[in-house]
Amino acid sequence: HCARERRRRETKRDEERRRETDGNFGFVIRNSGWAIQERGQEYREETMDTMDMKATPSGQEKEREREKKEDEENDKHKQQQQQQQQQQQPLQNKSKDVPAPGPGPAPGPAPADESSTLLDGEEKELSGHSDQNAGGGGEKDGSENATIPLVGGLGCDYVSRVLSTFAPQEAVREIQEKTQVHDARYNPVFGLLQQMGLERAEVSKILLSSIIQALLRNIQTLTQEENMLDLLEASFIYIRIPELRSIPIAVLERLKSVPNNFLKQLSADRAVFNDLPQSVQRQVWELDKSLLQQHVSPYIHCYVLERATTLSCLNMNEENPNKQFLGMSVPSVYRQTYRNGSASLKKVTSIIDKSNKIYKYIVNLCLTLYRESEKPFMSKDEQAYCSFRSQLLMALHDSVNELRTVDPCHRLAWTLDAAIKERSCEQKRLHELMQIFNPYDRKNRKKMRFSRSIEDGGGSTSQPDESTVLGEMGMILRDPPVYFFLARQALKRLEHVVEAQTMPRDDSALTFLSRLLQIASNCRFMLREKSFKFLKVDEGLMRDFYPRLGASLVDRKLLKAGKQLDVKALDQYALGEWLVSHHVNHNVAQVVYQVFVIDCLAKSNFEVAQQALMTIASVLPKITSKAMVEWSPFMYSLAERLQSLVQSKAIDTKGDVWELAVDRILIKAINSEVEVHKHVLLLIQVASSQLSTDDVIRYLETMLDLSEKSRKRFKKKQIKLLQNEEENGYNVGSPPGQTFIGPDRNLLAKRRSNQDVNDGVYESYRQLVNKSKTEPFHVLTEENAPKLFEYLKPTVES
Repeated sequence: HCARERRRRETKRDEERRRETDGNFGFVIRNSGWAIQERGQEYREETMDTMDMKATPSGQEKEREREKKEDEENDKHKQQQQQQQQQQQPLQNKSKDVPAPGPGPAPGPAPADESSTLLDGEEKELSGHSDQNAGGGGEKDGSENATIPLVGGLGCDYVSRVLSTFAPQEAVREIQEKTQVHDARYNPVFGLLQQMGLERAEVSKILLSSIIQALLRNIQTLTQEENMLDLLEASFIYIRIPELRSIPIAVLERLKSVPNNFLKQLSADRAVFNDLPQSVQRQVWELDKSLLQQHVSPYIHCYVLERATTLSCLNMNEENPNKQFLGMSVPSVYRQTYRNGSASLKKVTSIIDKSNKIYKYIVNLCLTLYRESEKPFMSKDEQAYCSFRSQLLMALHDSVNELRTVDPCHRLAWTLDAAIKERSCEQKRLHELMQIFNPYDRKNRKKMRFSRSIEDGGGSTSQPDESTVLGEMGMILRDPPVYFFLARQALKRLEHVVEAQTMPRDDSALTFLSRLLQIASNCRFMLREKSFKFLKVDEGLMRDFYPRLGASLVDRKLLKAGKQLDVKALDQYALGEWLVSHHVNHNVAQVVYQVFVIDCLAKSNFEVAQQALMTIASVLPKITSKAMVEWSPFMYSLAERLQSLVQSKAIDTKGDVWELAVDRILIKAINSEVEVHKHVLLLIQVASSQLSTDDVIRYLETMLDLSEKSRKRFKKKQIKLLQNEEENGYNVGSPPGQTFIGPDRNLLAKRRSNQDVNDGVYESYRQLVNKSKTEPFHVLTEENAPKLFEYLKPTVES
């Protein structure tokens, strides 16, 4: 604004001068709005104009009037210079405790109060040189000694005008004169320091450091927000200069609420944003959701890749509470310990702090990632999003954050977390869960509406807000440890029904648990279609599936009584049809049946387990390769259960259970997930003492052949993650203890060089081959295992 006003006045003065003369021989070249005048041509034209005027009486009179005006302007200029010197003279004689205001910046390591006073003078100059330009005439001359900042729009305007007006050397002198320190004390002190061998640049750095320290001390003493805002406005243009950035950042940190115009500018510069205190960053995130998404999304993806998250998403076994994993209790038992060990979760909670807006944005981001996932089936990544939604809420609960109370899913998440810790969902917990879902149950809602209408004398009653709440509750229920826990509780209730010799449809607890499993299985569809209903339990589950599964439970009890079973009977209760379809209710039957198989192996009911494994083996060929990812938790858990059975010598590798579980199920499903592949490979290694060398080689080469697609998928995923790391500067693939330490270029270069072999299982195969050379193990060579060594060879050469 100041520059435009100055240009307007100069243009007006030039026009008045041309009108006073008889001829106008000057010319103006306009280029992109900037008036560029050629000084030599103008001088020649003015000289010719003066000679013409002196040749006539009227011209001589006009010449005298012009000279008189110039003398008046010079007198005004001298008076203004004398006034400025009189204002600066008291500044030299003032004591440190009584600072005097001045128009220029502080010249040296001044006290804190003096620096603050001098800064007020700088602020006036930055706001348009109002004090110097207040007079009617001599605008240009009155601002000759004003300090002009060479940053921002004002600095660009000034430099462009000077360079387009003067010759290069003259322009440099003009800029140096306008930007030098205008203080009577500066030149003598600098001359002394120069004689002592100090250069101008070194003196300027020391002076700048002293003034910044004094100013920072003054900022800490400011109490009035109006003063801080004025200081922020004066210093904000320097925030992109690293040496001066600390001043506006210190003011921003002191402000409770930063104006939006500053927040918008902060969000546009990543380097400046990274240096801001987190309280200011939080205000920027509240204003700019896209910037928050860019910052939080890598943390969510890192949470998906954490090893403990993988375990919780794939482990269906009801673990021993005393078992340790990575120095912590198993997540499915003590989830609070798991939350405390997640670096990604800690970082996200620190970002949220007590901001309700940021918490809602992050929850909506997680919901969007889950809802808009391109995968048609529930893979490990989609399950991890549900786990993140649940665990983030409980992390706020652990830190006693008030935001937990505004989340409608808090009570549900806390109740389920407590039930998992107790490893039981008895009548007390079931009653609490029923109370949570009563407002969403149409049957109970009609009762509530009828009772309220009687009490109120009729009229409408308020209904619960079902906009995405029931869908978000479904995500809490679909958190894998919660989902598997509910399936185990449904199986326990079915055992109770069998012992009581009643019908499944008559058990209210089994009915309610089945409805919860239906919400968990259907929540992504509800979020996509925006159709939120707490559906009744499926009649097919209660009429067909549970009675048939109950018959298998009866067989298990008869085995304990000594009765023999026909283990060769193939799906004698017709349960296989419930394992193939991908209908919601069939998903419930699928997870309950998978838990039943794992439970039979855990309780050493091998005859019933053998029948169930035969049923699963018969339906696996009917399941598509894409749908096989939903069976990954069962395959992972089955391999882990078999490892413990082999180590305890409860089963033999020559028996029927091993043949069914390994040859007909696990090897066929090796393409589902890389983690399943690694776990089956570990099972082969554990059972190697009972296997021949030919059997080990056969298993290894068969797994390599069948897992080609899954290894390619994993490789593509790793390349995509690597690209995101390089673009965003995040180290997404780091382990939990080393998350987000910055872009480690050495690590990225190493991973880029090995990305052709980073298929997730190569290291496991390499360790297995090395083990055969150093420990008692089957001898693996290029002669007896050519495919294996061909797979390992390219990387060895590289």
